[in-house]
This record gives sequence, structure tokens and C-alpha cells, in this order.
Amino acid sequence: MISAPKISTDLVEAFRVVLDRPIAFHRVFVKLTGSVTAALMLSQAMYWSKRVNSNDEGWFYKTREQWEEETGLTRYEQETARKALRRFSFWKEDLRGVPAQLHYRVD
Repeated sequence: MISAPKISTDLVEAFRVVLDRPIAFHRVFVKLTGSVTAALMLSQAMYWSKRVNSNDEGWFYKTREQWEEETGLTRYEQETARKALRRFSFWKEDLRGVPAQLHYRVD
């Protein structure tokens, strides 16, 4: 009888950390935007738009690094996704403050 290999507790813990924060990806957004990366970014933006302070009217701020940490999208993938999303009236971007910070809203 062959026994199943034993998985180390360190490996199990590493998987717990890595798999702790899944992203809800809305497949229908691929058809809408024509882009997997734009759909991923839009899905994440929808998530954050629902969680911001009501005084902010749905606007939220994310750095390029935060987008990459949350979605895995590189700088260039983010730029391509944003370019695709800017074609739609529901996608809003606004530079605010000094130094300028890029804010987003899904309208």
C-alpha cells in the first residue's frame, strides 16, 4: 500500500498566506471590455468602489504598486487596461493633490 506524501506544516502555512485574499473576477467584463486585464482591473475597481466612504462619492485611490499587489498586473498591463477602460463612460479617473495621485471611480 502506498501512502500519501506528507506535506510540511511550513508549506501548508505558506499556502494559507498566499491564498488568503482571492479576487472576485467577473467574466462578463471580458466581453464588455474586450480585454482580460481590463476586466480584472474593473472587477477590482468595483470591489473598492463599494467600500469607500460615502463622502468620497465612490472615488478611491490606488498606487500602481497597490494595483500590482492586488491583481498581479504589471505597470504596462495596468496602462493597457486603463486605456481600454477609458473608452467607457462608467470608468472615471482623476488626478488630485500634490504630488498628484490617481483616483478612480466606477460610475
